[in-house]
Amino acid sequence: MTLSIPPSIQCQTDAACRLITRVTGDTLRAIHLYGSAVAGGLKPNSDIDLLVTICQPLTETQRATLMQELLALSSPPGASAEKRALEVTVVLYSQLVSLVFSTFPGNAIWRVAKRGHLSGDL
Repeated sequence: MTLSIPPSIQCQTDAACRLITRVTGDTLRAIHLYGSAVAGGLKPNSDIDLLVTICQPLTETQRATLMQELLALSSPPGASAEKRALEVTVVLYSQLVSLVFSTFPGNAIWRVAKRGHLSGDL
């Protein structure tokens, strides 16, 4: 199964991933795109959902930089034709529990590795 990011959110998703990669550095483990963008239900006012997994807690400087710069890349729903709202959740890998994902298409999740490789493999 080949998955691709919907063209309407490609640029904004790429920019957010570059920013997250720059700010988190070597602690970044993965960036996951999920939600309506991968479930086929992306609407004009849908947000872009990103789940960021890191290996070390963010410093206060990293956290502040990430929030400030993500806000600059984001826009409230319906406020901009070019930007969507970004919903970014950052989790620490060591605190994750084993998750089981069903095989239903609505539960698809994409992994964007540090090299920018896009994969539908879990």
